[in-house]
Amino acid sequence: MGIGEQLSHTRKSKGLSLEAAEEATKIRARFLRALEEEEFTLLPGRVYAKAFLRSYARYLGLDDAALAREFDALWAAEPGPEIKRRWLKKKRRAL
Repeated sequence: MGIGEQLSHTRKSKGLSLEAAEEATKIRARFLRALEEEEFTLLPGRVYAKAFLRSYARYLGLDDAALAREFDALWAAEPGPEIKRRWLKKKRRAL
């Protein structure tokens, strides 16, 4: 089960809405949804994404350290938005 599935499954099994999670964690529901859908590029950068993930996981009673390690492995496998932005800037300059 992936990161998003774990978050979504746990939240739903506890009968919690995204709005309730937003209220408790102070993380916008759209970012919580992005975590659950593993749409990490919709989050405001790697540092925030990881912090949101850890906070949300703790709120749900999950092992935040284990999920953070899994997140790091995913991020390393796919370039994050910062890397993509830098690459696009270099490409535009070359044109």
